[in-house]
Amino acid sequence: MNQQIEQKQRRTDCPSLYQEFRKKIKTHIKNSGGIRTSTYLSSEKYFYNNKALYINNSDVESSHSVTIVGWDDNYSKTNFKPGNQPKNDGAWI
Repeated sequence: MNQQIEQKQRRTDCPSLYQEFRKKIKTHIKNSGGIRTSTYLSSEKYFYNNKALYINNSDVESSHSVTIVGWDDNYSKTNFKPGNQPKNDGAWI
């Protein structure tokens, strides 16, 4: 199965599995350091005031390579661009 499809299903079909995936990322960062991944950068979704980006769409092509070095579970969802905010607080760093 295509990895992109698997990720989309993980988020939508089984939230607990997605939460477990997030825990594994955090454990890896604590034990071994950053994780390299990619994301799509869109000026429509990037909030320049807070330097915050929220993309919740696995159907888009990646356009930037990034390294996740940490997280902040208390980062307010209101720090993201109005009209494009996650349901809960938290962010990857």
